[in-house]
Amino acid sequence: MLASTPSNNNKQSQSTEEDESYYSPLPVVSLPKGGGAIQSIGEKFAANPMTGTDFMSIPIATSPGRSDFAPQLSLSQDSGSGNEPFGFA
Repeated sequence: MLASTPSNNNKQSQSTEEDESYYSPLPVVSLPKGGGAIQSIGEKFAANPMTGTDFMSIPIATSPGRSDFAPQLSLSQDSGSGNEPFGFA
């Protein structure tokens, strides 16, 4: 059994200080500040627990044309729809 001596303790404390100075401190993670509007963009997500598939739809805003005509566009993805171009349905 080794007895703890002052020289032994000094070596251990020196190696610990060297080890701590070798590593740089971890970066601090901070969240960005929002613009004040806490609302969704109208996205819809649905999961089907029976099949394990999901569906997501994100609307694309367009400006209205003549007589307030505006197309209803959205990107949608369905994991159960098979192989589609670019993974979108």
